[in-house]
Amino acid sequence: MTSVIMPIGVFRARGAPRGRFLKVLAAVLRYLWACRRDGHLERERRTRRASELRLALQCGGVTFIKLGQALSTRPDLFPAELRTELARLQDDVRPAPWPHIRQVLSEELNGSPESAFTAIDEEPIAAASVAQVYR
Repeated sequence: MTSVIMPIGVFRARGAPRGRFLKVLAAVLRYLWACRRDGHLERERRTRRASELRLALQCGGVTFIKLGQALSTRPDLFPAELRTELARLQDDVRPAPWPHIRQVLSEELNGSPESAFTAIDEEPIAAASVAQVYR
């Protein structure tokens, strides 16, 4: 079996934040290490690591969330505890914090969101992997 190893510098050169990539990579490695073990106690560890992996993918951003969503649909490749945890990325994604959203809106609108909208509720009414909805 051959594998392709890409240096981390390649990800940085392509603009991907290295810190997020390393966080996700560490979670993947912890999960794989936990899966090497057998037994009841280790199953609990695998479940905990699957949860950590889901959170790392979620913190990684849209691309990592989409990857996790796709992997959750592959029973031929991944164990049930991982698929169950990754399936939470389908409908249980934390919203991005308002200061981040406000900054993006300001950049996109070339000015403050308050100058473009009559009112904005800072609490999102829905959040998904690639978008949030505000009233």
